[in-house]
Amino acid sequence: MHRHGCGLLAAWSTAWLAGRACYDDVIDAVVGDEVHRVAGLPGQSDPVPLGWALSALRERGETRLRTVLPVPGDPRGLPGPGSFSTAAMQAGDGVLGLSLGLTRDVGDGTVLWTAHEVCDVRPDPITVAEADNDLAVTLRAAARALAALDVARWRPEAVSL
Repeated sequence: MHRHGCGLLAAWSTAWLAGRACYDDVIDAVVGDEVHRVAGLPGQSDPVPLGWALSALRERGETRLRTVLPVPGDPRGLPGPGSFSTAAMQAGDGVLGLSLGLTRDVGDGTVLWTAHEVCDVRPDPITVAEADNDLAVTLRAAARALAALDVARWRPEAVSL
């Protein structure tokens, strides 16, 4: 779960917030065999279980969560300066709602999520031209990787394709 934890939390939680997944399925999919706690939730002095935090997010009016994957030089998706943006940039990922962002620290069998209050959260729209460019760059990289693997050697008929 460590590698895709933010994506899992965002996807499953959004499905639950929209009424398309049941609470138990969300907890099973995201938590697995690990202990997940959320620290810094407004109104809570101690860390709370992740499931409790999800209910609190719903009570705050969150309707969806999204994953942010910032890297140095490309902070798209971050809400601007603040503790969430700093923590997400350092971690390379985070989960963002309308009023709260979550970042995580993974330990041995435990995941500690930290809640950060955020404001003025709007998705950074990507233009069609940017999406087209990103796709073209990725396709070229994939083609180079396949060429380096010499896939045609495995299937001689592939050369004529």
